Order: sequence, then C-alpha cells, then structure tokens
Amino acid sequence: MRRKYCMILAVTLLLVVALLLPACAGPAPTPPTPPTPPTPPAPPPFKGVTLRFAYTMPLKITVSQGWHWWAEELEKRTEGKVKVEFYPNGTLFALAASVDSCIAGVADISQTSIGGLAQRYPLSNLGSLPTACFPDTVNGMIAANKAYVTLIEKFPEVAAEWKDVKVLGFYQMMNYGIQSKKVIRVPDDLKGVKIGGDGLKMDLIKLCGAVGVTIAPPDLYMNLQTGVIDAGFSSWSHVQIYHLCEVVSYFLDYGFGATTLPVIMNLNSWNAIPPDIQKIMMELIPESQAISAKAILVNADEGRKIARETAGKTTVTLTPDQIKLWQEKGKPLDDNWIAEMKAKGAKNPEQVLAEWKRLALEAWK
Repeated sequence: MRRKYCMILAVTLLLVVALLLPACAGPAPTPPTPPTPPTPPAPPPFKGVTLRFAYTMPLKITVSQGWHWWAEELEKRTEGKVKVEFYPNGTLFALAASVDSCIAGVADISQTSIGGLAQRYPLSNLGSLPTACFPDTVNGMIAANKAYVTLIEKFPEVAAEWKDVKVLGFYQMMNYGIQSKKVIRVPDDLKGVKIGGDGLKMDLIKLCGAVGVTIAPPDLYMNLQTGVIDAGFSSWSHVQIYHLCEVVSYFLDYGFGATTLPVIMNLNSWNAIPPDIQKIMMELIPESQAISAKAILVNADEGRKIARETAGKTTVTLTPDQIKLWQEKGKPLDDNWIAEMKAKGAKNPEQVLAEWKRLALEAWK
C-alpha cells in the first residue's frame, strides 16, 4: 500500500513539474521580422521612339490618308516623343508577308488584308461574304470596323486569330464590283471568264462557272493588260488609283462583299510604349477611320466620273430581277462557309455569322 502511494505521488509531482516548466521559461521568443523587399527601380523615363509603318497602298491615297493623319496627330499629342516613319507601296515587304514581317519586327506597324490572307483569318474573313455587306457610306464603313471589334470581344475563336499582334484598328474598304473586258450582267455571263480577286467572292464565281485567279487590286492592271485575266474584282475607289479604264471596258455596279485592311502592331513594340501614350494611340483611331472612309468615297466618286466620261466605257446597272439572280446564286455560300469553318475546328461559326449579319442589318437602317 505504501509503495502504491509513493508511485501515485511521484507521477503527480512529474505532472506538476511539466506544467510549471513553460511558465518558468518565460514568454516564447518573438520570431524575427522578415526583411522588407527592396523597392523595384522605377522604369527609365520614356525618351521617345520612331515607329516604322509599312503598307502596300500608294502614298497617301484614300485609306492611307487616315493613317498619315493618325501619325501626325500622335506626334503632336506626344510632343514629338512618338514619330512614325512610313514605307508605302510594299517597299518593306509584300502583302503576303505583312503579318509575319510585323511579328518579326521588320516593321513596328503594318497594314494587312483580311481577304488577302483569308487562310490566316478564316473567321474574320466573313466580311467578304457577298451575302453580308455593309453600306458603302462613311457610317457603314465605320460600323463594319466596329463589328470586327465586337466579334473579337464576343467570340474567343475570332480573338485567337489576332493573338500574335496588337490590332490598332480595322479599315473597311468599299464593296467590290466586277470590271471586265466584256459585259457581265448575270451569273451566266461569267461562264469561262478568268477573273482576278480574293476573298469569299471567289467562291461565288466558281458557282458561276468562272475561273478564279487570286490577285490583289494593285496587280489587276498588269494581269488584265497581259491577258492573264479577263476581269477583276475591285471597288470604284480603285478605278482612278490603278488606271483600270485603260484595260477594261465594263464596270458592273453591284457589290460582291468587301475586304478590310487591319492595321496591326508588333507586340514588343506595343509593350514598349508607356500606357498613357498607348491610350493616346487608340483614342486617335476612330477619327483616322472616319478620315479614311471619307477619302475612299471621294476617290470612288472620281472613279465613277472617269468611267462615265471616258469614251467606250460602260457602267452596267442591274434590274431587280438581275439582282435576284445574283442573290440566289450566292445562297449556298453561307452554308459552305459554316461547313468550312467547322472543318477548321471553329466551334460557333453560325453564331459568328449571325452576329455579323445582325450588325450589318443595323448599319442599313
């Protein structure tokens, strides 16, 4: 019994000692305060830059007038910190290389063409569908420019086509008509005709039995002159620029869709610009788009005048029944475009096309 009592007492003493030891040891030491990380150095002040802007159009002709205004205004608004050096007429690179060359930094800014690079921009190229045109007015062109931005914001698959560059702005051109050596009024008139152009309107002429040759407007004159083609797709604004009256006799005054000239920027060049100047660059784009659209229409009026006043030239206008024939011939293009986009992996081409047509319809109101 005595032994058992001693054991209980010993255990109790051990417990008391264990409880008292932390109290005797005093408060736990405060952990050291971690050192404050050094403040990163402020970025060096922006000293300025000269941006190389390459485009394939002639110097300060129609649409490029808006780009030059943008550059001049940008230099004023930045007090000379940002200057733009232009390379027109494809002097740095051809249209086919416009995107890759911009990405590579050959130019800081480049004009390209959605229709001319349709394989690269298949979803964005819906603007050249002959069945979904915007009006040939300043407001109509501006509405088309905004529609592209809407598609990029609303559909990730459209945005993915532009992920490698900074899009400064879209510049809608006029709808394309047919300029030809022989009269063309209805789809059957195109049977066997060799016709130059690009974009989805080339699918339409295949339905008409024509032979399509991929040619951009700047190259139409030479190919018409040498007989490579018998006709070409271009807008009224091209008639004066490319002297088309010298090589064709007939001008079909009917729209077959329009292409758009995006102005894109190298991402490294864009990211090197301070945010406040980036803001100025983008704020100036809408006015430059309006200036370009007005310049295009001024030149288009001149093109119509030249065709009207030049001996031996005929402007072909269509009757309602003839227009109906073209519209009926183009109906399969929507379904073909949707099927082609799905084959390329696009998830929602029907929705993309429906949104584009909705915006186009609003522009006609």
